[in-house]
Amino acid sequence: MSARRPESGLSGIAQRAIPSDFNSVFNQLLELTAQRTSLKILFEDLSGITLDHPDLRLEPRFRVHDCAFCILAQSTPVGHAACIRNKLAVNHRVRRQGEGLGGQCRLGLTDLVEPLALHGLLLGVFYFGSVVVCGTEVVAKANIYRQCRRLRQNPEPYLRTLDTVPRVTAEELAHHQRTLILVRKLTLRLIEFCGLNVRTYASVSGSQAMGMQRKLAPLVRAGIELIQHRYAEALTLAEAADALSCHPDYLGRLFKAQTGLGFHQYLLRVRIACARRLLQSGRFNISQVCYQVGFQDQSHFGRVFRRLSGCTPSQYLHQRREAGAGASPSAAWRITRDANRYVSGSGPLELLKKRPSPDL
Repeated sequence: MSARRPESGLSGIAQRAIPSDFNSVFNQLLELTAQRTSLKILFEDLSGITLDHPDLRLEPRFRVHDCAFCILAQSTPVGHAACIRNKLAVNHRVRRQGEGLGGQCRLGLTDLVEPLALHGLLLGVFYFGSVVVCGTEVVAKANIYRQCRRLRQNPEPYLRTLDTVPRVTAEELAHHQRTLILVRKLTLRLIEFCGLNVRTYASVSGSQAMGMQRKLAPLVRAGIELIQHRYAEALTLAEAADALSCHPDYLGRLFKAQTGLGFHQYLLRVRIACARRLLQSGRFNISQVCYQVGFQDQSHFGRVFRRLSGCTPSQYLHQRREAGAGASPSAAWRITRDANRYVSGSGPLELLKKRPSPDL
């Protein structure tokens, strides 16, 4: 028997493995943010989290700097390598500091940078900007001359393109920083709503993350999407293979090779992640959650939950209640602290005034 049926038999879900129109909630959030401002926004996925749920998918334009100036800067191999080194250095700095910052890139464009972190893990980095702050044009041009001299490039094309880059005032940039912080907070809420267990992820460099995005075959992506949509059903490998128009053995081998988990193990992890989210909501008891995420036996649910979470569902509920009771003052303090910093002008944005560095 052949390993795979003809492509003409692929189901709609398989064809959506690489969506032609990215209609995810995350993509719409960045789209709306981009439409309301002249700034460019992108998210550099350092963990692969945007690959594991339909509501987190992103268009390529929200993954790279794609303004005319950045395209020019990366048009040569040496320029592209320099931009990559600059971004890796910024990612490292954000990871080390654990908070956002703002500054100029090696060629003088200003970006706001905000880390997306949950439970101590850096999932990715937001970049918001690709603009020139009014009053920093001289510094931007000096950066261009210095970089072009070092790389033996003609500065004139960069200077001409710099004139077309949007300008913002320092006050407007402070407003945009608050917008980016809100986008980060909404993204964290979205990740929690999707039920993904971020403790199973690992933060990698930007170049490794790009390779990770190319690693999954379309059939495996289709299988992951199928699980996300039908995890509450009594879904089997054979039923998934039938829906994806392929042989079960082939799908099982490919899934195991590319995700490191068998199809059923991956399904169980998705179910338990969703169970944790439902238990956190406080609206359902353990028995209700058990059946809502696709388990037919509460004892089996308890065993799987304990194996994957390190505690029983009742223990998990107890821990969440204790954490919730003690977390409010801390969370309120952080919100008040951040608000005071931005109002007083002592936040990360001050890096623009204190150190207009070519390396952010």
